[in-house]
Amino acid sequence: MAKKVTKERDVRDSKQIIQKLSYEEFKIVCEGLNVVEDAIKELWAIATSTDDDKVKIDIFKWLIEMNVGKAKQAMDMTTKGDKITAGIFVDGDIL
Repeated sequence: MAKKVTKERDVRDSKQIIQKLSYEEFKIVCEGLNVVEDAIKELWAIATSTDDDKVKIDIFKWLIEMNVGKAKQAMDMTTKGDKITAGIFVDGDIL
């Protein structure tokens, strides 16, 4: 019982310390501990070893978005939202 209480107190104290860190301080800690590099390696290991396609796709998608950026939504600048109709031309005749 005493070990459980001590562990809970240590977790609570650790959370309080982390919550008091500024973003810049947190970033320095992460860099010093190679947190990002280790996390990406671990994510890659999970993605390449799992049989769960959803997990694999989610990890690959996240890795790509973090490196390339999210795709931007295209906006129709020519028709102002009006429906575009186009015919199909085959040998000069419209179908």
